Amino acid sequence: MLFLLEWKIKENCIEKALNRFITSSNSMENGKIIEKYHSPGSFCGWILAESDNVPSINKYVSEESDFLDWNIIPVLKDKDAQLGLSYQLKYLKKNWFFLTTQVINTISIFQW
Repeated sequence: MLFLLEWKIKENCIEKALNRFITSSNSMENGKIIEKYHSPGSFCGWILAESDNVPSINKYVSEESDFLDWNIIPVLKDKDAQLGLSYQLKYLKKNWFFLTTQVINTISIFQW
């Protein structure tokens, strides 16, 4: 599974964070760092990581959280997203009458 790890250096931690960045390895236990991205002129960036072991993602983030705030976002490749969306579309088509009835009933309630 892919994860987009969004990071931002905490206030008053810039020097410590930069020193850690310079000396840290690019390894993740039970996972793989695919690429690191940085926003020039800012103190934020992103890491694209892959792991089937979610605790290893959490461990990596917690080890780097002294100086960084994190946002962990699971991401899908197009083909995987298309598969999930096709299931949702089938569900919507199958339950269209029920969902439409619920919306109409909700609108009727608010008209009073």
